[in-house]
Amino acid sequence: NEYLRSLLDLQDKHTDYTFEIANVVSWDSSSYGSVMTISKGSAAGLEPGMCAITADGQVLGLIGETGTSWATVTTILDTTSEIGAYIFGSGYTCIAQGSFELMRQGTLLASYISSSATIRNGDQLLTSGEGDIYPAGLVIGSVTDVGDDEINVAKYAVITPTVDISSVEQVFVIKEFDVND
Repeated sequence: NEYLRSLLDLQDKHTDYTFEIANVVSWDSSSYGSVMTISKGSAAGLEPGMCAITADGQVLGLIGETGTSWATVTTILDTTSEIGAYIFGSGYTCIAQGSFELMRQGTLLASYISSSATIRNGDQLLTSGEGDIYPAGLVIGSVTDVGDDEINVAKYAVITPTVDISSVEQVFVIKEFDVND
């Protein structure tokens, strides 16, 4: 079973992670937000601000609210989402953030990229670990478009998540991880 192999690989690669596995019970993608509700909450040790990923280590978002037996995950597509990130290979840093205009297309924005950066479609965007919210090195998505910001001071990239967030059935909440200084 490919899913079980992914799960074992995730646990082998990230022995410092403590996971809580939960099922997605509902998904709400409105004009203003992108949130899923999961089947575990504070009774399982979940707290707002914990990172949710797939079995393949792809970033889904952060725990927003918790109840005793449920929690919400504000996804990376949500307009309130901001993640410290870098472009794999080149190392250029940026902020991956939800965008009102892009959310409906299932994409997000990487902004504040150096104007001298060389970025190509297909480049992967990974979490930087800055801010100690998301562990470093988790996959956010791939570059699908690149442009200059309105005043030509920096570049931006449109990012397509590596997972179709609306089709996710199970999440892995990272309750603890080692912070790389």
